[in-house]
Amino acid sequence: MALLLWIGGSICAYRWLSKSVSCALASRNNQADKIENLNNDKEFVLKIDARERAEREYNARMNAAAEEGLKQGLQQGMEQGLQQGMEKGLEQGLQQGLEQGAKQEKIAIAKNALSMNMPIEQIIKLTGLTKEEIESL
Repeated sequence: MALLLWIGGSICAYRWLSKSVSCALASRNNQADKIENLNNDKEFVLKIDARERAEREYNARMNAAAEEGLKQGLQQGMEQGLQQGMEKGLEQGLQQGLEQGAKQEKIAIAKNALSMNMPIEQIIKLTGLTKEEIESL
């Protein structure tokens, strides 16, 4: 009796599996038919082509805009960097020129004081130059 139940259960399982496979194949065939019908629908195909073309154009415009933005940003950065560099260089050059001019003025005063036989200690106080700098004049 157990053997008959097992055989009966196996037959039911086989029938159920067979029906499931048949349904899956039918569903797959039905989907394939639907896809084939859509591929033959010229209006649908034109809409899909138009949509894909619109997406490609949109992506191309976005890429071009991104590239242009990058170029503009780079150009603006270079211009700002150049401007800042020029300002900094001008500021440093001006500062160095003022320092050199002040130094030259101190040397001229020291030379004049030496020609008037002023003591070196007074010239040091007057100009801020070192004893060695004054003696080398």
